Amino acid sequence: MNWQKLLWEFRWRLWKRFGKLLLPDAEPLDMVSELRIVVQYPNKKREDLGIVSRQLITNEGKKQVLEALFGAGTYKIAFGGTSGTGDTPPSVNDTNLKNPIQTMPIDAVNYTIDTTNLRLKSEITIAYTQPASVSEFAVWSKKNDIYITTACFDRSVFPPINVDNDFYVSYYYTLEIA
Repeated sequence: MNWQKLLWEFRWRLWKRFGKLLLPDAEPLDMVSELRIVVQYPNKKREDLGIVSRQLITNEGKKQVLEALFGAGTYKIAFGGTSGTGDTPPSVNDTNLKNPIQTMPIDAVNYTIDTTNLRLKSEITIAYTQPASVSEFAVWSKKNDIYITTACFDRSVFPPINVDNDFYVSYYYTLEIA
């Protein structure tokens, strides 16, 4: 099944749930996100840092979900990522990282949309080639196959991860509509 069909099915299920908001006995629509990080060191040893961030989708990210829902372009929500060294607390008003390392988002290596459980999962692995103290990560969406680089979908801040040449960090992003 291709991603476009999955996206349409996801839209339909989201619309069915969103439509309930018009009824008096409707359930609230909630978007929940989390970010888990796994570091692979040059010696191939892996360390799972666990979930480092929960529940901060930017206002622009919420707008992207609504635009995708109502068919304002073909979206790949939370498809790419960038990391940085900023430590300013995340805000729903964020549009970019405070101190980015990458200039363009890195595409997800695994991207799935589970339309039954209304869950999107994106795995983005970044290979580092120079020393840095990584402490922030942003998730980016594509619209009509072009990254929306004017506003990130989600921004997370976490305790610094010291990386160097030949370090790989996998960022596992999950978005769930509840």
